[in-house]
Amino acid sequence: MPGYRGHLFGAMGVIAICVALLMLGSIVLNVQHIFFVTIFSIFVILGALFPDTDTDSKGQRLLYGMLFFFLIYLIARREFEFAAYLGLFACLPCMSKHRGWTHAWWAMFVVPIPLLFLPYFPYLVMPVEILNTKHGSIWFYLAFFLGYFSHLLLDGVLLTKKQTQKKLNKSRPF
Repeated sequence: MPGYRGHLFGAMGVIAICVALLMLGSIVLNVQHIFFVTIFSIFVILGALFPDTDTDSKGQRLLYGMLFFFLIYLIARREFEFAAYLGLFACLPCMSKHRGWTHAWWAMFVVPIPLLFLPYFPYLVMPVEILNTKHGSIWFYLAFFLGYFSHLLLDGVLLTKKQTQKKLNKSRPF
């Protein structure tokens, strides 16, 4: 199983492929901002590191460190309810065992769903126009999903032999 660096390299591979596709599709999407590619890349990396938030890891420290500063930002803006819900849901991976639900195939579809609601928070305005549209959040979802997919692929959770998959499923809480 790859460690922190392996998952970062996997995310970088996904980013490289996505950047190439974005460059090819920039005429169609009219995406010419380096900021868009940067935000997309950050969400790929976050998705690649998220499954290991259920254990003490560099990814967990990075994600919870970022979350800490984002919660401070929300509290400073007096968005207490949103900060409370975010903090509550951020605790969920820590309450499961390693390779529990965060390593389930369905989690890569479910975990990034809250990202689809980012455009509905007026204090999260992005400087790239496509991200501020109601359909722009699909890019956040897609980026996080691709990073998550790369993590599960590198861990051998996806596309493995059925015997290995059955062993992994037995160790999951549900």
